[in-house]
Amino acid sequence: MICKKCLKKIDDGSIYCIYCGARQSSSLENNKTNLASNNAKDKNEQSYKLRSDITNNLDNNAEYTKEVKNEKKKDLYKGIFIMIAICVMIIAVILISNDKNDSSDNLNNNYTNIQFNQNDVRNVVNEYIQRNMGNSIDYVTHLYAEEVSFYNSGIVNKNFIIEDKRKYFAKWPVRNIILTNIIIIPQNNEWTVRIKYHFTVENKKRKISGDASGELIYKDINNSLLIISEKGEISN
Repeated sequence: MICKKCLKKIDDGSIYCIYCGARQSSSLENNKTNLASNNAKDKNEQSYKLRSDITNNLDNNAEYTKEVKNEKKKDLYKGIFIMIAICVMIIAVILISNDKNDSSDNLNNNYTNIQFNQNDVRNVVNEYIQRNMGNSIDYVTHLYAEEVSFYNSGIVNKNFIIEDKRKYFAKWPVRNIILTNIIIIPQNNEWTVRIKYHFTVENKKRKISGDASGELIYKDINNSLLIISEKGEISN
């Protein structure tokens, strides 16, 4: 063995060094020392392993927590996206519904406004011509609206028209009208009618014949086609 102090070789099992007198450790003491060293080493290893396990657990917990947070974020974003999609769908349904309602209203209005066709308009125009060749002016009551744009007189009422027709019929008791052309232009609930006709008027003193044109505007008022405008001029 070697002296632990002077490092000289001495007999195995010596308690004291024969050179420097230093006390040497016995085998038991060495064993105790080794055992203590081993125990300390084991404790250090166990402590390190425990710290490693704790660290790993903490890391795993942190990773798990991170994954949970990410999953929660994904769920949150997914929920927000679904809510936005639902809101967009609701708005789209409302807009489509409103468009359909508007279209339906417009369609109903169009049906209401176009409940009369061109044949109906032709019929009232023919009645207008026939009445103007007769002697009664009672037709003014149901062929004209309450207010009418009448030739150059502006807006007048029915009484004005009745009086004007009365004077005209008295001046020309014989009247004949032959319709030569008619154009009907529908617009909303109104119909513009442009006519051309050959006329003959006479009294006891004179007789006049010629061609003329006129424009009548009819409007659907309370489900009746009534004249709201009457204009015309003699062509020759």
